[in-house]
Amino acid sequence: MGDHGEIRTQTGAIRVRDTQWAGPTAIMHVGTVSAGEVRVGQNAIAEIDRTRREATARAHTSTHVIHWTLKHLLGEHARQAGSLVAPGRLRFDFPHPGAVPFDVLEEAELEANRRLARDDEPHIFETSMDEAKKLGATMLFDEKYGDVVRVVEIGDYSRELCGGTHVPRTARIGVIRILHEGSIGAGMRRVEALVGPDALREINAERELLRGLVEALGSKDSAAALEHARRVVDENKRLKSELGRLRAGDRDTVIATLAESAAIVGDVALVVSEVPSEDAAGLRELAQKVRDRFGDRPAAVVVGNGEGGKAMIVAACTGAAVIRGVTAPALLETAAKAIGGGAGGKDILANAGGKDAAAVPGALGAIPARLTELLAAG
Repeated sequence: MGDHGEIRTQTGAIRVRDTQWAGPTAIMHVGTVSAGEVRVGQNAIAEIDRTRREATARAHTSTHVIHWTLKHLLGEHARQAGSLVAPGRLRFDFPHPGAVPFDVLEEAELEANRRLARDDEPHIFETSMDEAKKLGATMLFDEKYGDVVRVVEIGDYSRELCGGTHVPRTARIGVIRILHEGSIGAGMRRVEALVGPDALREINAERELLRGLVEALGSKDSAAALEHARRVVDENKRLKSELGRLRAGDRDTVIATLAESAAIVGDVALVVSEVPSEDAAGLRELAQKVRDRFGDRPAAVVVGNGEGGKAMIVAACTGAAVIRGVTAPALLETAAKAIGGGAGGKDILANAGGKDAAAVPGALGAIPARLTELLAAG
């Protein structure tokens, strides 16, 4: 939570970590003795963490401004349903049936900053609950209020019941930067924002990011960078499409070559091959396409590799092979043990994975003997 201030006496000091209202006029400070010894009855000097307090005040007043702005743009239903006020940042929850369009969010940020630039002096006063209602002060429905309430009035537009700390004038906030808006549940939205120096740091970070993108793209300026980036994306899509067509042609050649390499074990056509540069999905697709080349004939295809230091072997069998007792999981059983793993899957398609990538060639080499065992058992 962080330190909020310090209470000092002649013999010690307390680092305050929380402050609470203990009654109509009493304030209770909660903290930890950080130096010396604190005794009952001693005179004390209390100091707040001024930097933290000012940053919190900026965020709190900004929350009121954003609250009014959202109601102004979206409708009276967009009332506060929850919030977080922290030094330099805020979070505001409100009911709304759908996502706030980006252009409306931009307008909300612009309007909020217009309000700050008016440099209004928040008018803070206490009054009765009945009088506050007559004034139209905004209040939270789930909040419990006493007979006397504290009203924070900003300019001629915002009037809310609030017990928090606020800036003396709205221009002290500097700037509000809305980061994003999103859903937190059915019919509930959340806006998060930075204010003051924290907002300026975010703007500067975005400026530096844009500068880096302009430099990476080799553009003359940020205006030209957008069109340049679009051209790069379009060209990348075109090249990927062309590469895909080329790979498809190469893959057909690989599939045909593997099918032609089949050996006959008993009456089953067997293809066994180590295929580099393929992930698990690629191996499964390859094994099935080679198997399909054999149609209704009894055939089994086993491919694998040790890419990325992990062993992966895939087996695909035709229905005619399964009838003869040759299922894909059974065919991989010995190979799976060799690579330090296990095999699993369906009768016509299974895979085995293990940690011993170096054992893949030997595991594949044992497949013909395993096929012979299965045919003999069947």
